[in-house]
Amino acid sequence: MKNPSYCGLIILTLVILGLVINITVILNSQVLPQLESNNKNLISTKNYLNKLSEQKKDSDFLTSNNNNLSPIKNLVINENEKFNTFLQNSQKSDNNLFLEAKQQQKVFCSEYHPLELENVVLYSNPSKLDFTINVFKTKDIVSQWILEQGGWEMNEVDSFLRILRLSKHYGANDPTFLDIGSNIGWFSMNVANAGFNVISFDAMKKNGHLFRSSLCSNPKIMDKITFFNKGLSETEKTCIVISGNDNLGDGTIKCLKSNEKFVQTGYSVRETLNLVRLDEYVRQDIYLLKIDVEGFEAWVMDGATNLFKNYKVQFLMTEIGIGMMKGSGRDPGEYAKFLIKHGFECSTKDFIGPYIKFEEGKESEPLQKIVTDTRSDIFNLFCKHKNTKFDIV
Repeated sequence: MKNPSYCGLIILTLVILGLVINITVILNSQVLPQLESNNKNLISTKNYLNKLSEQKKDSDFLTSNNNNLSPIKNLVINENEKFNTFLQNSQKSDNNLFLEAKQQQKVFCSEYHPLELENVVLYSNPSKLDFTINVFKTKDIVSQWILEQGGWEMNEVDSFLRILRLSKHYGANDPTFLDIGSNIGWFSMNVANAGFNVISFDAMKKNGHLFRSSLCSNPKIMDKITFFNKGLSETEKTCIVISGNDNLGDGTIKCLKSNEKFVQTGYSVRETLNLVRLDEYVRQDIYLLKIDVEGFEAWVMDGATNLFKNYKVQFLMTEIGIGMMKGSGRDPGEYAKFLIKHGFECSTKDFIGPYIKFEEGKESEPLQKIVTDTRSDIFNLFCKHKNTKFDIV
């Protein structure tokens, strides 16, 4: 004969199990938001717990009919606390940050799109471009090129798309384009329009508003892009972003001393930023990385040590602004040394070369020669990782 207390425990367990099943049926009858995330089950759990909480406030249904439901009530409370602890511990994980970015984009589309700003227009030119994009009407170089010429730096766009279309041949079946300094979204939208996944960063809120609204106007492109309206650096810190009064979207980050004020003729402070590290957001292989942050490139790369150490970056295009980089407190030669150290060979022409010959300890010399030859201290470097061997281009 079985122990009576043992039998009683079994009966109590079955009763509790039945109550859990009934509660689950009730909750499943509620309409929950559609989720597009690897965390779908986890987020659904949170929604269910919230539904329970709402029900408790409205009717106290967990305890109103039967005081024996208190174990279930405690279960819900404990699970809710555990979930909140999980969120706190994982709030900086890439999955949660990407989910948050996607949700922010959806909220923007529902609340703030279309933009109604005096100096903004939605550019459409089906003969040259098969998507629409928000641009500044005046006082912005990128926007003026798009309005007058139908595009911006089209040679770079062509190079990006050509190398991305070869991604499977070079071992990347699902390539990602990382756009650091996305401005109003020109490069990101071109790449996404061609069917590739994109992660974009830009520090300026005004650029972010134009970019987000452009994505709202192009849902298929929006599905391919994850946009973070954030500035990047080597550590989390607070700085300002400035831009020229005749080039509004071309932001430059300045990190001042506590008692220092920014004064420069022709420039205005646009906003104060809380900068973050790229490593906190991107934890995956990147097929093609483009970075153009007006002289702040070296600082951003210092915040990407994990990316270059533990993941594969096959191609990289970076702007080099000799004067701007020195103005940010960094040495362009040391930046070139960083690229070489991480296995890149670079060209001013294209990803296929010809590649610049850098001599150890004299990395600044080839850069200075480029300035002399081109009569410009701003130029792009197209870099390929040495482990990627070209056999077709």
